[in-house]
Amino acid sequence: MGVILGKIDGGALLDVDLEKEPAPVREQLRVIMTTDRIKPHPVAAHPRVPENLRLAIREAVLRQATTAKGRERLAAARLAEPVPADYQSDYQFIEAIDIRNLANQE
Repeated sequence: MGVILGKIDGGALLDVDLEKEPAPVREQLRVIMTTDRIKPHPVAAHPRVPENLRLAIREAVLRQATTAKGRERLAAARLAEPVPADYQSDYQFIEAIDIRNLANQE
């Protein structure tokens, strides 16, 4: 909405979120770049957080998806379908994207 309101020159969002917007909103936007598909909404922890705690939190989130009430909670947090993710295989490729040159791709 910041782009439409003229408050910012560009933004980023997931394809699925753009598709949910009404046509009048989508018509005011222009996609200038897409990336490979990634697992959305990663939950990250600082390296100082002990690995056993990181794993426990990950398992607790994934376990929520196994019950109706848990899925309801996750949907409210826009995490309807949590899946395990790995930085190297799922996100590291993003480091290679030269965001400084995006404006030159028009």
